[in-house]
Amino acid sequence: MSEPLQGIRIKFPGICDYVWTTYLNSTLAVTLREGSSIVIAALTSPAAFGLYRIAQQLSKVLPMLSDPLYQSTYPELARLWSANQRRTFFSVIKRTTFFVGVSAVLGWLSFVLSGRWLIALALGPDFSGAYLVTLIYMLAFVIALCGICFQPAMLAMGMPRKSFLAISIGTISYFLLLFPLVAALGIVGASAAYVGYYIAWACVMMLCLRPYWVAGRTVVL
Repeated sequence: MSEPLQGIRIKFPGICDYVWTTYLNSTLAVTLREGSSIVIAALTSPAAFGLYRIAQQLSKVLPMLSDPLYQSTYPELARLWSANQRRTFFSVIKRTTFFVGVSAVLGWLSFVLSGRWLIALALGPDFSGAYLVTLIYMLAFVIALCGICFQPAMLAMGMPRKSFLAISIGTISYFLLLFPLVAALGIVGASAAYVGYYIAWACVMMLCLRPYWVAGRTVVL
């Protein structure tokens, strides 16, 4: 190992884990996106797959609004954790989760009420079949946004492997659900499998973070 690389590893002990897990997380994201498209296209008709792609595009409105917040959360959490400010660390997670979660739920409820009209206005009445698929797909993003702080918190705490574990379990759960749900429900089932992905991901994340959350509250009390 070269001296500069060894020096970096000594100064930043977790840098290698951070790099390789980030790479693998990106690989899993591509696998999830492209692999699911291939499976859904193979199991459904071209018309149904077209509606599914429309639902995907419409659902991206929610996460697009949260991207700037996600990018700014990690540096703040990393600073708080390294400074041993546990109480403030978990307070930021709680407040951010509440704000983003409430906003996501309100956005989803707005689509529940006006989604059919918006799709008909933007795309025409022939695409009304995309409403239910979009509604369920957006629900998956609501769950994801309620856990917007989970991954940056894991990275800030030096647990990229556990973050990778959560994403891996979510991806496995997704593909296990995808085949039977698409076979039974078509593209609605494909959206439901995506909800399953984020439920599995969020559960693993919360299980990993819970001991630190409880310990942090104990120290505060």
